[in-house]
Parts: sequence; C-alpha cells; structure tokens
Amino acid sequence: MKKRLMKKLAWALAVAQIFTVNPALCVSAEEADTAETVEVNAPASEEARFEDVLDAEAAEDVASSESEAINDGLVDPEDPNIKASGYFSNGETGPYYALYNDGRMVIEGTGEISFFAGSPEETEFKNALSWAKTVTVESGITGIPYGLFKEAPVLESVTLPDSVTSMGSHLFDGCNKLNSVRLPQGYAEAIPAGLFRECVSLKNVTIPAGVTGINESAFQGSGITSINIPKNVLYIETAAFETCYNLTAVTGGEGLSEIKNNAFNLCSSLSSFNFGDNIKTIGASAFYECALNFIYVPGTVENLGENCFANNYADTVIIGDGVTRIPANAFAGCNGFGILYLPSSVTYVGNGAFNTLNSSNVKNKKQPQYEVVTFDDVFFGGSEAEFQKAFEGNTENHSVLDCPNIHYNSKMPILYTVSFD
Repeated sequence: MKKRLMKKLAWALAVAQIFTVNPALCVSAEEADTAETVEVNAPASEEARFEDVLDAEAAEDVASSESEAINDGLVDPEDPNIKASGYFSNGETGPYYALYNDGRMVIEGTGEISFFAGSPEETEFKNALSWAKTVTVESGITGIPYGLFKEAPVLESVTLPDSVTSMGSHLFDGCNKLNSVRLPQGYAEAIPAGLFRECVSLKNVTIPAGVTGINESAFQGSGITSINIPKNVLYIETAAFETCYNLTAVTGGEGLSEIKNNAFNLCSSLSSFNFGDNIKTIGASAFYECALNFIYVPGTVENLGENCFANNYADTVIIGDGVTRIPANAFAGCNGFGILYLPSSVTYVGNGAFNTLNSSNVKNKKQPQYEVVTFDDVFFGGSEAEFQKAFEGNTENHSVLDCPNIHYNSKMPILYTVSFD
C-alpha cells in the first residue's frame, strides 16, 4: 500500500510538471478580450506519457483486486514457496488450491468444488495432490466432490471446515497414510459410501452429532480401533465396517434401527456391542466372526439375518421377549456357549441356528467328525411343548437339544447392563 501511494505521488508530480505555467501560453487581459478562443494543449509526448501512467495504474489495480478476490489474503500466488497452484474449474474462477514446498496444501474460496472427470484441471490437481502431506480446506467451501482425495499416496492429515455441508462418496478411499481427519461438526447428512475405505493408518474419527446414517463400505478395511455412533444415526449400511480388524469397541448407537448385511463382518477384535431399544433389523453376517463374548438381542428386533452372529466366542446369549424367529446358523460356531435364554415369543428356530461343533479332534479332513459342544444351561420362557414346536424339524441344533439342563417357564436372567455413555 505504501509503495502504491509513492507511485501515485510521483504521477501527480509528473502531471503538475506538464501543466507548469509556460510564458508562451500566457495572454494579457486585452488580448483575452479580443481573442475568440485560446486553446491550451500539453505537448503530445507529455499527454501520451500521462495516458500510459493511467493505464499502468489501472492494470495494477485490476491484478491486485483479482488476486485479493481469489485468495482472500490467505494465499499469495507469487509466493516462491508454492510448488503448484490452480483453479478446480476452467476460467480461473471459484475455489483455488495451492501446494507449498513443505507438503502443505491449502484450498480456499466459496461454494462447491467441482471439475469434469478427466479434465486438465483434474489432472493438474491430482498431480499436486500426490505431493500433499496435509490439506486444509478453508471456511467458505460448502461441497467436496466424489473421490477428491482418493488414493493420495502421502496424505496424512485433512481438516474440513464447518461450512462444508456435502461430501462425495469415496472421498478418502485408499489414502493408506491418512491418520487424522477433522470432519465438519455441523454435518447433518449420512456418512458417504466408501468415505474412509482402506484408510489403514486411520485409528480414530469423531462422527459429527448430526449424522443420520453410515453408508456402505464407509470404513471398510480401515484401521479404526474404536468408534462412537451418535444417537441421530438411524442405520449402518452394508459392509460399513467390514474387515476392520483392529476395531475393539463400538459405543453409542442407541438410535440405530437397522444394521445391514456384513456391517461388522470379520471385525475379529470387536468384543462388545450394545443394541438400543430402537433396533429392528440385524442383517445377514452383520457380526460374522467377531469376538463378541456376550450377545443380547433386544425384543424390538423383527428381522435377524442368517449367520448374523455366527463364529463369535459368546458364552452368554440372551434373546429379548418379542423376537419371534431365529434364522438358520444365526449363532452357529460360537464355541464359548454357556447360557442361552429364549423367550416364549420365539416360535421358529432355523436349522443349525445354535449349532456349535468342536473340530479340534478332526483326523480325516475329507470326512471330518465333529464333537458337539452344548450349552451349560438353556432357559426357555414357555412350556416344553412350545419349546419342541419352535425347534420342530431341526437336525443340527444339538447344542441346544442335547443340553442336559433345559429350564422351562423361565424368566429372562438379569445378567447384564447396557450403557450408552
């Protein structure tokens, strides 16, 4: 600003010199009375110089205003530390990015980031992104498109502002060095599909309180170790946390009504999960081969999928009063069985629903012979006749039917507490 004021002062002095009084141009009062007109013109060379000065000033003002409008004072396009920079769309308008030599990337502007797939702008951005270790999206950006940061090879940290209201699917998919993400805290949509898929270095993420659902494969194959599900989340879609081998604990989730197929499939370290009183659907293989040691299915559940809890290590399984059907293989392979409670509302048990076989003594792999492992105690809320009817036609539920201690007309044991703290 000081430099520009000095330039303007110099221009003013130049103009003053142009119009300095010249005796040749002066007339007396008498001559003025008789003369029809007297024209006073600056020399042509001086006039041209004056116009050049004005043109130069105007050009500099335009360039300065464009730079300030583009960067809002945050990024200087002429900064020698910038490795690469550009716009997301053709025409040099809209959101702008700059990659610094130290691996920082800054994205700023207003509105949604967008570009055409395969466009030169996308290619240039992806080339710059391949060098970025951190990305900071400044406030003012409202939308981020599909896969913007997908498979960024060295990206470790991303900060998204609260102004972001929409995120595309697979946004961070395959970012295997990503270990820190700050999501917009006012975000009130579902977590997009594949958002953190295969982010193997990501251990923890805070899901914003307003999130309404978690879409398919959102965390699939990631390095997540624990997650809190806010109460506004109504559903967890197919394979959302599948193969999260390091996931040990899931808290919250009291608002969940649906957990879809394979949602936590093969989460082999997951040892606990509390279902709220709104849960209605637990899909096929939803918790297949987890490490749950206690399973409580609330009475609100209307649909259980096959293999939903198969191959866990539960020593206690309690089915809440209100559940009517238990499908085939629902709890098969849970070798830790100790206590099972079934309410009288259960009228159908699928073949092999509770079958537990110990194959530790298998000698012939072509024709294996398994040892049946039974529950220590089975409690049923109805009569023996009702029990037999529920298991009618079963040929593979010996873990229950061969149990030496079956108790009829029993009440649900109080063996657990559920907390959503």
